[in-house]
Amino acid sequence: MLTYFSRKLYKLSREAFCYLLAFTLLLLALFLVKVFDGLGSTAIFWLSLIALEIGFFIYLTPIVGKLSKSNLGKVIIGLASIIGSAFSMSFASQIINGYMEVTTTPFIYTQTIISVLTLPLVLSIIFGFIGIFFLPLVMMLLMLSDIHSMGKRDTLVSEKKEVNGLLLISRLIAFVFLLSLSWSFNNNNGWFTDSIGEISKWYAFHFEMDKFSHCSLNENEKVSYINKDDVVIGVMSNKEISFRTDTCVRKQFMDSI
Repeated sequence: MLTYFSRKLYKLSREAFCYLLAFTLLLLALFLVKVFDGLGSTAIFWLSLIALEIGFFIYLTPIVGKLSKSNLGKVIIGLASIIGSAFSMSFASQIINGYMEVTTTPFIYTQTIISVLTLPLVLSIIFGFIGIFFLPLVMMLLMLSDIHSMGKRDTLVSEKKEVNGLLLISRLIAFVFLLSLSWSFNNNNGWFTDSIGEISKWYAFHFEMDKFSHCSLNENEKVSYINKDDVVIGVMSNKEISFRTDTCVRKQFMDSI
């Protein structure tokens, strides 16, 4: 009996093995909930979902790789990069405005770094909307178990179309869970943006503001310049950093007698 199951497991693809592992862990989590009052069930449940998504990404990787080599794929990737960059810079600007409460003009490098850090949120939003609108198309593609193989012509979908019921159900579950996780993150990302907001304040104060200036500054203050007269003043008090927009008050110099 053990040899029989070993042979069956050996014949499984990596994708199918991940799905089998995911459902096995899910059953184990349910068993722990019923018998041991949920001891360790949460961790095992998340491991189950991770295994499920790993199997899904194993399925998607060759598809994305093949699509990226086509002319259409290159156009799509280019447009997605432009749109993603625009969204990232917009989110970075909003975070600086919201958490620092000043203009983004003096903080070019801070805005650039924050735009990179917000990429997970941008990708989640884009995936969430695309997933909803193209769900029927995605469901049709997921039915093609041999979608990533090469046919006689260099096309995305091969001529061979085999439908495996268990693989289809597993892929749909993985896709729906990924879509749900994306929307959940989009609706509840305060913990993420709060962390990025603190990073933006720390970086801007320590790396994009001047301690010594022709403007008059108090102790623990730094300055960054908007234009000739307007500046942003940063203050560190009890390890808390705050910012305000002010007018540059020039230092008064007296000639020594």
